[in-house]
Amino acid sequence: MEPKVNYIVVGSFVVILTAVLVIAIIWLSANQRTDHETYMVYMNEPVSGLSLQAPVKFNGVDVGYVSDISLNPDNPQQVRLLLSIDESAPINQSTTATLMAQGVTGITYVGLKAEAAKAPPLKILPGNKYPIIPSTPSLLVQLSTVLTSLATTTQDLQQVLRGVFNPENQRAIHDSLQSISKITENFANNSEQITSSINHASQTLEQSQSVMKAISQQMLPGISQMVNQVNAVLGNMRQLTNSVKSNPSALIRGQMPEPKGPGE
Repeated sequence: MEPKVNYIVVGSFVVILTAVLVIAIIWLSANQRTDHETYMVYMNEPVSGLSLQAPVKFNGVDVGYVSDISLNPDNPQQVRLLLSIDESAPINQSTTATLMAQGVTGITYVGLKAEAAKAPPLKILPGNKYPIIPSTPSLLVQLSTVLTSLATTTQDLQQVLRGVFNPENQRAIHDSLQSISKITENFANNSEQITSSINHASQTLEQSQSVMKAISQQMLPGISQMVNQVNAVLGNMRQLTNSVKSNPSALIRGQMPEPKGPGE
């Protein structure tokens, strides 16, 4: 009977241990499991280096992973990404997604950031299965765009310079420089004559000022006397006007003498 009792004890111990392990695994999984939501991103650039299960980071903090990578069936120029993101991540309508490289290793991941902390939550648009997070160009794409624009600007500048410095314009610039040189040389050779002319003009101006000053000094007394005479005439005319207003018949009979007083 002893061998049978040993097998029963061992079997019971194995069963109990297995059950405990299963319960522990389920309990740990339940405590560590987080709820995730699925979001969609359309990338307008190649996603080389990005793989499934690649991390999704919000301001550098892991919040999820890439669950699917495929081409957009409506536009093969775009790559469609499905992101599984922790529901506690602050995703809103100002959130954007960008391909980013991590450190020296160059591991590509999806970086998220939000321009506003209190924007409305991101909603599912009609005709879509998941909310869509807008994408922005990566640093490499931005650098490539800047370099392309710089190259185009450089080419345009070269064409402008070729047009400016064509043989005809070069001859015109050469002729202009020669003319300027001749004018400068003539000024240098005739500097004494020019200085003399300037001095003569200055003396003439001073003499004219002296003459005008003398004329004004001579004319001022005469003008003052004339103004006094005009004022006197105006005073007489004002007196005559007042007399006519008070006695209109004076224009015909003349001004009547003032009546004499008693005893005159």
